[in-house]
Amino acid sequence: VLIGAESTGKTTLAAALAQQLGWTWVPEYGRDYSEEMLARHGEYRWQSADFEAIAREQNRRENLAARACQGVLLCDTDATATT
Repeated sequence: VLIGAESTGKTTLAAALAQQLGWTWVPEYGRDYSEEMLARHGEYRWQSADFEAIAREQNRRENLAARACQGVLLCDTDATATT
């Protein structure tokens, strides 16, 4: 899991590492969620339930990828970092 502040290049680094090393990687679901909410509602006021939903979906995607990967799974965030 790559850990760091927002907009520091974790996604770019994760994608590059995964490509270079042939690893499976899981992008940050929170980014997709944020973009969807902003597109749908414009300015958006975050609720605790949003972070719970993001963490659940991040975990679901990681679990699916872990079952399909060949031993190494790279994530550019995880549920702990989301919380």
